[in-house]
Amino acid sequence: MDIREFMAQTEHAVKQLFDSIKYYQELLLKSVGPIFVTSYSNEEDLALQRQQWFKEHEDEWETSLHFQKEFFAQYFSYAVICGSVLQIAHTGINAFSDNESVAKQYEHLVLGDKGKKYCIGREVRKIPIGLIIYAGRIQHIHVEDGEYGGQTNIIFKALADYYIERIGEQDPGFLLSEMKFESKAPSIFSLLKWDDYNTYKKDMMDMLGPE
Repeated sequence: MDIREFMAQTEHAVKQLFDSIKYYQELLLKSVGPIFVTSYSNEEDLALQRQQWFKEHEDEWETSLHFQKEFFAQYFSYAVICGSVLQIAHTGINAFSDNESVAKQYEHLVLGDKGKKYCIGREVRKIPIGLIIYAGRIQHIHVEDGEYGGQTNIIFKALADYYIERIGEQDPGFLLSEMKFESKAPSIFSLLKWDDYNTYKKDMMDMLGPE
């Protein structure tokens, strides 16, 4: 079996997973409420404008809150599905990557020989996505015990630290110390911009397909 056969044999299952992911992503979009934007002369003026604005948009806010509650009530299911795609991608890399070299700019991200296999693919936040897939999968399946290993900790720290120089803060979406028993698989999915099966397939073939 090669990567082409692997992709063909897993295509139906992965497409079904992406159909389910689309449902949750649409639910999340529906949860976005109206945004209050204004200019004001003093605090009293601002308070009056805000009060009037909320009156005019009360129904929209109610709808937004409804979908927010619905999305968070189903977050665990969403994470399970995202984690399943990461598992399949991880299996493909583990089986078909023969990479044994690490470019100098990635040496600080790779711990031991096993990490080399995953140091492939396009960059996201200056990290090859093979390593992001690896770390996302490990965090997802070990979320209950919180023991992820050094390689996963290195990648999540790099993801969290990416904006420190620009804004002086870490990205809380990738801090393993935050929400310790919550899968980060949906955050990884968002980061990879896997909007559908075709974007996922392109990344897999770019990483593992014949040159």
